[in-house]
Amino acid sequence: MSAAPAASTPAAPAPATFARASLAAPGSAPAAASAVAGSAARIEQGAPSPRARRYPLPAFAATIERRLLVGYRLDPDVARTLLPGSLRPHLVDGSAVAGFCGMRLGSVRPALARTRLGWRGESAAHRIAVQWDERDAEGRAIVRSGVYVPIRHSAARFPTVIGGRVFPGVQHRAHFDIADTPTRSRIAFSAPDVQGRIDVEVTDTWSSTLFATVDDASDFNRDGNVAWSPTRASGAGSPLDCLSLHTDAWRVTPGRVLDAESSFFTALPAGSAVLDHALVMHAVPMRWGTTP
Repeated sequence: MSAAPAASTPAAPAPATFARASLAAPGSAPAAASAVAGSAARIEQGAPSPRARRYPLPAFAATIERRLLVGYRLDPDVARTLLPGSLRPHLVDGSAVAGFCGMRLGSVRPALARTRLGWRGESAAHRIAVQWDERDAEGRAIVRSGVYVPIRHSAARFPTVIGGRVFPGVQHRAHFDIADTPTRSRIAFSAPDVQGRIDVEVTDTWSSTLFATVDDASDFNRDGNVAWSPTRASGAGSPLDCLSLHTDAWRVTPGRVLDAESSFFTALPAGSAVLDHALVMHAVPMRWGTTP
């Protein structure tokens, strides 16, 4: 991972690069009807609740030094093909919500360890907002929200060794090229299976067709704090890796996307994904649990 001061912000922002063509217009009747019918069918068929694999390390703590959350509208039928049977897309305005997360963590350590003992690292994840059904303590049906992370990448070797072995979350090694300032971040990464780049600057202006306000987008991401992902030996009906993020200091700011592209999204059917919005986080202490 390399770090260098970002170049000065140009007078006029470069146009964002979209992942293939756009979806149908937001809230279009065919897409919305298909999505609602699909979700209802899954519930009626009694889709099983996801099961979390158990790991020896109970919790980790860290500080989110910088996190970019770049959100996409995703065709719900395409989203379903990317999910295990126990999860379904979380729909907003008839669309699934997917994203590309670029994050730098500091002071990563077992939750009970002292802060100065932690390590620092850069990572990237592709994610899809999901819902699933559970039963509460009284046996009542409830709907939970979170994300499914089909693939994660890390600049450091350590997470690729322990991920999926002693702590949830299989990580793949990638090369990262980073340029950060307090108001703008550029992240490019390359791995054998996927490549991507995002260039986001902090702004006071909110722009999204999925969420009316930045607070709506913030609440959607904060409430979906449980992340499911494949294990190293995932198969039909097998347990999934599970990480739950907890913080008392959640805060985001709007981001303006100057450039964004990911081979994960461009590999999907033409017209199935479109860039929608960006959120930026800085200096947020957090803790990961290993149960939903």
